[in-house]
Order: sequence, then C-alpha cells, then structure tokens
Amino acid sequence: MKETEKAYLAGLMDGEGSICILNWIPKETGRPRIMPMVKIGMHSKEAVDFFAQATGKNVYHQPGAKGTWSTQLTHKDAVDFLEEIMPYLITKKMQAGFFTFFYKIAFAVNYRGGISGLPLEIVKLRSLGAEIMHLLNKRDAMTFHGKADEFSGQLSPLMQDLKDMLTLSQASEGEGSEEGATTTEVSPNNNPLHESPPLTH
Repeated sequence: MKETEKAYLAGLMDGEGSICILNWIPKETGRPRIMPMVKIGMHSKEAVDFFAQATGKNVYHQPGAKGTWSTQLTHKDAVDFLEEIMPYLITKKMQAGFFTFFYKIAFAVNYRGGISGLPLEIVKLRSLGAEIMHLLNKRDAMTFHGKADEFSGQLSPLMQDLKDMLTLSQASEGEGSEEGATTTEVSPNNNPLHESPPLTH
C-alpha cells in the first residue's frame, strides 16, 4: 500500500470510521460474543469501494433511511490495517493504539471449542476491553461538551482493573501454554502482558 493511500484511508477512518470491540450475547447460543472490528460506512460508494479494494474486503449496502455503504475488517485483519495507517491517524489514534495493544493480549490465542472453550478470565478480560473501547469512542463528544474530567474519572478505574488483570496474568506461565490453547501471535518482545496500553496521541 502506498503512503498516499495509507494517508487517505486514515482520513476516512478519522472522519467516517469506527474502531470498536463488539460485545453481545446471541439469543441462539446465550454465550457472549466479543469481536474486535474496524468499520466504515458512508453514502459515497466510491470512497467505500476504494477502502474495500485496498483492504481486500467486500462492500455491503445498508438500505433504509440512511442508505449507506459499508465495509469492515475483524480480528487480525483489523489490527494489521490499523498498524499500517497509524502514523496518519489523528482523531482516532488513541482508539487505534488501544485496539492493537489489546488484541495482542486478549485475542491472540485460539482456544479449542471456539467460544464455548474460552476460560472465564478471558471472557472477563475481553469484556473489560470492550467497555474501555466504548468509553474511548465517547471521548471527543464528552470533551466537546465540557466533560473531559468525567471522561478521565470513568477511564481511570477501568484502566486500573485492566492493569490488575494483566498483573495476575504475568504470574502464570502464559495463556498459550494452557491445555486447549495455542498462541497464534505475540508482541515483538514475546511478552505482550508486560506492555502498557498506549492512551496518548
């Protein structure tokens, strides 16, 4: 991908994109589903087509009053994309930084049995990450309405909870060595649990 393309895609993400960790419980299974996702939705099909072509994904039309076009990336595809455009992001750099950090500590392990095979502590960790991500996406609106202190007050205890969880995880041999789990990727220093989440521009 050319640098000019990365810059353009970053601009689309800053303006029309969404970086999130979805957390819901399907009625069919009753089990929590937590999915890291990057999505863009616009009325301009040309812009969404460009985004989809650059990332190798499909374009979807959402009928109705808005009638928008959208495309999305999930899991490692989303992380790889954000890491490529990170230098050019402005308004969503904080969200992207946390998203890529959190994926490497909470989603980089495959468990046998899929969702049903997830240990409870991993479900709790991923749920906490989804809550933090949701709050980060409200930061600009809260700041605009003079609620920057309220934002910080809500974020601080969540980040402390995350720090406490990771501290407990460091005492174990690592999730990848647990029975039924296989590590699929780690951070450059081979120990993502020792990293700190980047929450600054």
